[in-house]
Order: sequence, then structure tokens, then C-alpha cells
Amino acid sequence: MMLCADHGLQDNMRIYYAVYQILIMFCIPTILMMFCYTVVIYVLWISGRTLVKMTSTNPANVLNHS
Repeated sequence: MMLCADHGLQDNMRIYYAVYQILIMFCIPTILMMFCYTVVIYVLWISGRTLVKMTSTNPANVLNHS
């Protein structure tokens, strides 16, 4: 049976190993996902605003090709 534990580490090194694990397995992926989702939401928000301007029936928003 294999256990996921830090039995091979000295007592004073276990805290460093725990911090390393939480950073690598939780904090860094969470920050990366938050950044990616923020970029996606921003791009969708901008494209939505552009679409509204392009489909607006207001004559002031229509380009005059004269």
C-alpha cells in the first residue's frame, strides 16, 4: 500500500514541504485560472459592447459612406 505522506522528511522540513505542496497544487493553478477567466470575460464583454454598437438603429452610430 502506498501512502501520500512526508515520512522521509525531517520534522523541521515538513512545513516547507507543506507550503510547497499548497503553492504548486492549489495557489498557482487558482491564480492561473482566475487570470484566464478574467481575460475571457473581458473579451466577451468588449465583443458584446461592439456588437451592440454595430447593430444599433441609432443613425448617429451608422457610418456615412458619402
